Amino acid sequence: MASTLLNSPPDSISQASVFLNHELSAALDLRGCVRNAHWNIGSGTSEPVARLFNEMMREIDQYMHLLFRRLTELGDLLNERALLDVVDSTVYPLGITGEYRLVLAVSAEFANFGERARNFQTLSTAAGDLKTAALFHTLSRMVDQQLWRATSVARHLHSCRAPSDPSTAVSRPGRAHDLRGRFAKRANTHAIAAE
Repeated sequence: MASTLLNSPPDSISQASVFLNHELSAALDLRGCVRNAHWNIGSGTSEPVARLFNEMMREIDQYMHLLFRRLTELGDLLNERALLDVVDSTVYPLGITGEYRLVLAVSAEFANFGERARNFQTLSTAAGDLKTAALFHTLSRMVDQQLWRATSVARHLHSCRAPSDPSTAVSRPGRAHDLRGRFAKRANTHAIAAE
């Protein structure tokens, strides 16, 4: 690890480096999932879905920028090996068809990314690295905003779907597309614990 002038204990910096590299790897994986979904929406897609996926990819680029900047602030370098390792994601399901299902799949990946960010926030706070914890808190809030947008698009798709279209069928129409709700309670719990 490169030398640093920070007043943080070396163990805290090392642990933060692991968290940041892990989340950078997860962000790359997430970007691949969104890119795959974008390619699979087809040419006759609705504009809100294409716009959502484009916004998500720009947002992920911002996540990676913030994570890399914090790594350099700590005096550490990007761990290329960590970026090549497979992240313990939920294995984005390939071969999905239908805009609605693609939005749900990408949203689930975003939710997992946000959950990891909240967990790293808690661990960083416990290690005494409040600046890294604040970064992870910011990332989780940014993810929540993307999930809100995805929920809005999913509701629009669900309300416009044809009754015989199996790609938009859901078992519980009132709750299946509100992906943000089940993570909001956890986010509030982590935010309170961090304060």
